[in-house]
Amino acid sequence: MNIRRAVFRKRPAYRLMVILALLAIVNSACDPWGDVSSTDTHGSIRLSIRNPVQATHGVSAQDVSEPDNLQIVEYVVSGSLTSAVGFTQSFEVATGQTVVEAEIGDLAVGEWSFVVQALNSDGVAIYSGGTNQPVSIRAGEATALEIVVDPVNGTGDLVVDVRWAAGAIQAGQVLASLSPGLGGGEDDAVDLEFIQAPDSEDFTGYRAEGEFPAGYHILIIDIQDEEGNSLVHTTPPSPVVVRVLANLETSVLITLDVGSVEFDIVVNPQTPLEIEFVPTVPPEISIEEEFTVTAAVSGGSSDLYTYRWFVNGAPRPLETSEEFTLVGATLGIGSHNVGVIVSDGTVLGSRSASLVVVE
Repeated sequence: MNIRRAVFRKRPAYRLMVILALLAIVNSACDPWGDVSSTDTHGSIRLSIRNPVQATHGVSAQDVSEPDNLQIVEYVVSGSLTSAVGFTQSFEVATGQTVVEAEIGDLAVGEWSFVVQALNSDGVAIYSGGTNQPVSIRAGEATALEIVVDPVNGTGDLVVDVRWAAGAIQAGQVLASLSPGLGGGEDDAVDLEFIQAPDSEDFTGYRAEGEFPAGYHILIIDIQDEEGNSLVHTTPPSPVVVRVLANLETSVLITLDVGSVEFDIVVNPQTPLEIEFVPTVPPEISIEEEFTVTAAVSGGSSDLYTYRWFVNGAPRPLETSEEFTLVGATLGIGSHNVGVIVSDGTVLGSRSASLVVVE
């Protein structure tokens, strides 16, 4: 096989610089590259590699820095002729870059197939894509080709930590269910098994971990007392959308501040869809009030958005629009949580907020 390699080097200013190093190994039986000075038997492709779902954090995550192993640092492009001879090229990309464009020239005329793998800083393939059908390379012509890379299939690790200030909650257990975010339902939900972490002077913690299929998942958590009653006033925002990536670890940390019903959620990686409540859900409403909130979404395909609303972790199947009305008399006096999951059929996003209904 003849191999040709080119490397895109990253500069400190995050500008992409192209360094093309061409290595031609002549096969005594067949030379797929031939005389590069001739245009009679060679063509090229103008390649655009696009990653539409680069791992980014949704707005429900607070002060989260994306770890290096979720960033694409290199694309490896392989091409092959139907005669099974071809090339491999690699492209290093700048941090956060989601589109790489380059021209690959001196390709032998014929029917080619191309495969792209996106590697992280550890050299692990986290995205992949390729051509669904052969691409015709014509003599003297440059063929435009776009390849979209998506998360690779497989399984990844999920670690969920729930904790609160020591002595703040007398909880008997922490329960959680994980269900597929796309193409699944409640019947496909898996219960997570939590184990209490060693005692600490500062906090009480529970952890659940396991290996799950790569993709989007919906996480719903319930904290119960020793008699099995849900502690609604301490229930963390639910549901939470998490994305498990193959060969990587997704960590979810939920810290409860019981006194002010505040919380921090750290999800790595989160989802590309960003959701804001407009206007912001107030900290409290009276039992006689009604308050309408809109889920404002950015990212994905806006014409395909679907909405699922939840109150205290329970789905509201009749509420399917971008707006949701909180009715004090319906909620009842006490602490409550409202959440929404938005999907465009490919990616998901979630947002939650807490409020108190008073007399």
